[in-house]
Amino acid sequence: MLKNLPFYIPGLPAILLTVLVIFNVPCAHAQSGSWSTMVTVNSPTARHECSFAQTGDKFYLLGGRGLKPVEAYDPATNSWTSLGFTPQEIHHFQATELHGLIYLVCAFEGNFPAETGIPFLYIYDPLYDTWFVGPDIPAARIRGSAGVVLKDDKFYIVGGLTDGHRSGWVKWFDEYNPATNEWTILPDAPRARDHFAAALAGDLLVCAGGRRSGAGTGFLGTFDSVVLKTDIYDFSSGAWTTLPSPGGNIPTGRAGCSAAVLDGEVIIIGGESGSQSSAHKQTQALNPVTGTWRTLGDLVTGRHGSQAIVNHEGIYIAAGSGRRGGSPELNSMESFFFGAPTTPSGTSLIAGLPAAIPPAIPDTEPGDLTDFFVSVDHSYGNQTILIHDLILSGNPAFSLLSGFSYPLALIPGKSLNLNLQFSPGDTGTYVAELRVVYGALLDTLVIPLQANALEACNAEVAPTGLSNTVESSAVVFSWNPVPQAVKCELNGRKSGTSSFSKVRFNMPAESIALPLSYFLTGTSYEWKIRCACSLSPLSVTPFSELAYFTIPELRKTEDISADWTLLPNPAAGDVLIQGVETKGTWTASLMDATGRQLQSWTFTGSSPSIRRGQFAPGHYRVQITSAEKTFSLPLIWQ
Repeated sequence: MLKNLPFYIPGLPAILLTVLVIFNVPCAHAQSGSWSTMVTVNSPTARHECSFAQTGDKFYLLGGRGLKPVEAYDPATNSWTSLGFTPQEIHHFQATELHGLIYLVCAFEGNFPAETGIPFLYIYDPLYDTWFVGPDIPAARIRGSAGVVLKDDKFYIVGGLTDGHRSGWVKWFDEYNPATNEWTILPDAPRARDHFAAALAGDLLVCAGGRRSGAGTGFLGTFDSVVLKTDIYDFSSGAWTTLPSPGGNIPTGRAGCSAAVLDGEVIIIGGESGSQSSAHKQTQALNPVTGTWRTLGDLVTGRHGSQAIVNHEGIYIAAGSGRRGGSPELNSMESFFFGAPTTPSGTSLIAGLPAAIPPAIPDTEPGDLTDFFVSVDHSYGNQTILIHDLILSGNPAFSLLSGFSYPLALIPGKSLNLNLQFSPGDTGTYVAELRVVYGALLDTLVIPLQANALEACNAEVAPTGLSNTVESSAVVFSWNPVPQAVKCELNGRKSGTSSFSKVRFNMPAESIALPLSYFLTGTSYEWKIRCACSLSPLSVTPFSELAYFTIPELRKTEDISADWTLLPNPAAGDVLIQGVETKGTWTASLMDATGRQLQSWTFTGSSPSIRRGQFAPGHYRVQITSAEKTFSLPLIWQ
């Protein structure tokens, strides 16, 4: 027997090998445990070839031959509740729970012995007692009576058969991702088997028990081709192994058995075979690390064609058939414990809610394409959200690039990332809506989409539309805006001279006002402008055509600036405004060199003071205005 251990080393002292065995077997039990029949307030419908699964705080009995209702066992009341019927006859499947939803993958429909595989998944929502048709199973992988486990929120399907109880047993091994509905073919198992339950112990997928239905002859040909060898898939290495015979073989060959994982052991329960007419009571445990089996306590009532639930250090099994074949169907429930019985526990289900933040879509030039993403998040509740459809409506400039088959599973704590595209044909603002249809009630999450289409800055085209207006206190310069420019530069000079002076603008603009005091009366000027499309690397447009304006001569009655002065000027600190005319109310404004107003205040009758404060050294203008007059004085702060 020791030579069957994976780590057997010839010549190793027996006592040392024993120590290795002890330390290599986690949670090994000396007890064989025991089963007991549970006495409940009422009983479920008798059935077999069904499944039994927990989600939330309740146990659910689903399917079986014939059309059967879903029935829920509530440990808090120790009673069963009958719910709605399955959408059709569904049998020979290993139900698998995904965060509050129950998935039925690779099930049979129809009568013995010519059952056929259901070509799609069924999904049951226990909160609303509602069934949904899931995505199609690839046509070449349809079968029933397969083993199914969940690992890292993905389903792993192994074995099964394609032709009822007659033939077509397969070695197939597949991965199904409910978040994307992608189906991936994995390396075949070492051998075909059906009518078994797969089990996951850590990173090890264990296939034990089962048969090749119809491989024998006569009536017992359905039952007597049991598979004794144990196959294990290691997810960490991605490889299959078979436990060496005879120690790694299941001690009692049988099919239709249930599987549970308790304290690191894979426990195979009940079943049927050609060796006896009654259903098997045997319960046997495999340590998948050492590859050794041991015998546990028998079921009270032998049964096959059901499923086991592990909860709070106990195993629970319900329904099934008491004899080989289909009768009698059972409605009893048993529990198994190594030690003192415990009370089943669970967390009540709360329906999940999705959420999404409207995306910030970059401005796009007409004719260009901009990809962007929307993240739909599972924001509330502990139940998986089924997304049934994604509907994009509104302006056709938006398109959804992500393609899916539905429904999609949005698992708690996860997000669905959607790739969309914005492709405008013209300038303007575009709006649309992305609707996410979800949940048992087909609710809708609406995600608004808005994007702007702007012409790109063209560094090869000079600005146009230059105009200017001489006002009483300033000259206003205007031009046609340059789309998406990052900075503009105005150049001006006296007409007839050769040197331009520059005025730059840190933000793209389409006009600016410069104080009239910048210019000489009775003088003509010419100006031009260019803009930068980018600064790193620098990319600027050509200069525009020249535009012209003339500052008229001031009328003598309006030339009163000589009666006003700033003292001291230049100044190091505060400055006084002194003038002859101080009657009435006046306004004084401090302007920087570009004409931007920095400070403004009113005064009457006295000489106001201009506070230096934090103003930097440089050239400024003080504009003084009354109801009838406006003029400005230069100011230099040293």
